[in-house]
Amino acid sequence: MAYNISTTGGEEIVGLLGEETTTHVRIKLPLGQQRLLPRAQVKAMRSAGKSIMPEGLEAGLTKHQMADLLEFISTVK
Repeated sequence: MAYNISTTGGEEIVGLLGEETTTHVRIKLPLGQQRLLPRAQVKAMRSAGKSIMPEGLEAGLTKHQMADLLEFISTVK
């Protein structure tokens, strides 16, 4: 599930919630990147209510390609 995060500096970040503690929030970004944000910099955080996978992506994939994609996604840290 994608999350929209607004920072106190006016930045808008969209990514997957990787880790959330009382002191920080880790956001997983595309291409294996991550951002570690101190809680004090997080102005708002809300679920986007949908996946970050583009809609309709599966329409152009065979069952085997979809299985390969899901296997790859499950191994990305």
